[in-house]
Amino acid sequence: NAGTTTWQAVDLIDSEDLDDVKSWTSSFSPYNVIHVVDAGNGDFFSVWVQGNAVINRVWGNRFNAQTNAWDGAVAISAAGLESSAHHVAADGLGNAMAVFVTNGATPYNSVASYWNKDVGSWGAPVDLYVSATSQGLPAVAMNSVGDAVVAWYQADNTSYVNHFDRETLSWGAAHLGEEARHQNAARVQ
Repeated sequence: NAGTTTWQAVDLIDSEDLDDVKSWTSSFSPYNVIHVVDAGNGDFFSVWVQGNAVINRVWGNRFNAQTNAWDGAVAISAAGLESSAHHVAADGLGNAMAVFVTNGATPYNSVASYWNKDVGSWGAPVDLYVSATSQGLPAVAMNSVGDAVVAWYQADNTSYVNHFDRETLSWGAAHLGEEARHQNAARVQ
């Protein structure tokens, strides 16, 4: 609590007792832990992989500074698609971006979901680049006005990046890492 010297009571961020939080039962990996990020406006976002006997999904929750409580855990990744390798970033305005990989009918694809503070929820997951080559370990960074850059590697030893524009709420085209480095260098500082 700001302005106090005591800790607040512990809050449960997900009450699904049938599901298995993968960060505690899987082998350690920076992509199998609960990620928490400060949204810059007093809110915090947490993102993690959680599953049951059938499928793993990426889940998220927001600590709402106005209500001083967690909103409630929600599945961010699409139903029916195995999801993992998550990461989250936030801007200074209360927006956030979660990135992860999913495996459906195609190889693993890099996917993103945007928390829009004006809407108050996560958007539908968006494939960042559809390829016949599996993708993995996406990472995201956001600047102070809500633009984001996501980078990931592909199984063919290439890397790609894509840019999210907060003003238009849209994604650009994915580019090879070296080519995109020159185009996106000034977008996210």
